Amino acid sequence: MNQGNFQEIIVIGYKNEGILDDTNIYVYDMYTGSQIMKFKQNDCCLRGVFITENYVFCSQREKPILHIYCWEKESIYQKMVIPEILTAFAVSHDVYWAVGGTIQGKIYVWQITSGNLMFVHEAHYQKIAAITFVMDDGFFLTGSEDCYLCLWSLSDILDLYGKKDRGPVKTWNNHTLGITDIVCGYGTTNSARVFTSSLDSTVNVWDLNTQSLLTTFVFPKPITCLVVDPAERAFYAGNDQGDVYLVDLYGIAQEKSLESFYEAIGGSGKVIQSVKDESTIFKGHKSAISCLALSFDGSLLITGSQDHDVFIWDIATRQIIQTFSKQNGPITSICCKVIYRGFFESKKSLQNIPTFKKVQNFQDMNDYSILKKLNVFNELKNKTAWYEDDSALIKKDLTEFMSITSESALQLHVKNLQNELQTLYGYYSDLREVHQELWKEYMKTQIVDHDEN
Repeated sequence: MNQGNFQEIIVIGYKNEGILDDTNIYVYDMYTGSQIMKFKQNDCCLRGVFITENYVFCSQREKPILHIYCWEKESIYQKMVIPEILTAFAVSHDVYWAVGGTIQGKIYVWQITSGNLMFVHEAHYQKIAAITFVMDDGFFLTGSEDCYLCLWSLSDILDLYGKKDRGPVKTWNNHTLGITDIVCGYGTTNSARVFTSSLDSTVNVWDLNTQSLLTTFVFPKPITCLVVDPAERAFYAGNDQGDVYLVDLYGIAQEKSLESFYEAIGGSGKVIQSVKDESTIFKGHKSAISCLALSFDGSLLITGSQDHDVFIWDIATRQIIQTFSKQNGPITSICCKVIYRGFFESKKSLQNIPTFKKVQNFQDMNDYSILKKLNVFNELKNKTAWYEDDSALIKKDLTEFMSITSESALQLHVKNLQNELQTLYGYYSDLREVHQELWKEYMKTQIVDHDEN
């Protein structure tokens, strides 16, 4: 997206293999490849960069420090000392909560607006590799090298005086080797799907509503990272050899009809061998893929690798259309963002984020409260209207995605319409015969009545 008043940027972080002062997070224009700015003095942990409308959070790889930047300047805006070095980090969509995971498997939950440390828990037995929030921010997921995937409820873990267990809502252990990445799809906890990758060469797809495993996709090599198409039509999985696999989540239906020209692939716990065609593999990197991202419209794939390179691929042609100059170390983070023209020049009135606390203070946690503005729905008919609205949007997008445009599909469409028309003609003929018979019987009764009179 680089038209009119908007443009799309890429934020790239990498691992320091030299002097710390020479390590930066770079911001580029996605389409021109020009460098816009850089955030100085960073040594990011794997996928440790998180961007919001006003801030850029960066968890340091070898120090228990969190760097926070604002978009208006390149130097560090705030530096926070945290209890431990984080191996995974995530911020909620509403920027109210931050969750960090450690090499020992512990998770920390901070309230960003107060800095209070709200929750500390021994969540996993080994290093936490990935953390992500569900879109409604009511739940988050953690994945670890111990093979476990955990679903956590914020309302449960923040209930200081309740009797509920403050452990995970659900724990899955279907992977046989460590989890490397987690992606949560569109929707709330009642409708979203979750994708997890693992060193056991599989990607699992889960249904959060039923908490069940939908599909297991099997690959030739261990999977190191994931990204999912915005419309969830496909996902992309990077392996430890530098290849990226494209996996479609919809295919041509075996029994084609107007209503079901496409059908979902997998489901009901199926196991699917994913790589059947070399044309679905993006080849270009020389080392393991460390992070993946997609453009706003899902037409461009951005790949970062241990070989220090970042490529932008045109998905339709499988061609590299942009290469960013070699960084000073392996790529650790890639984030994309759509911004308006003048975004970096505009002056924002920002307040300092309260320092993240290193210990829990129950008095502060009990005394502090926040006001959160909720979305207003003008025609709120019942308490499920929000979810119904989401479902309507998904159905609309799915209908547009499944719209029939190819020549063979149009021929099938015409044939189906012709068959329906023939059926209607048949119904009309039958109805006409019935009407004629009824009319004859009616006339007979009229003649009899007339004769009797």
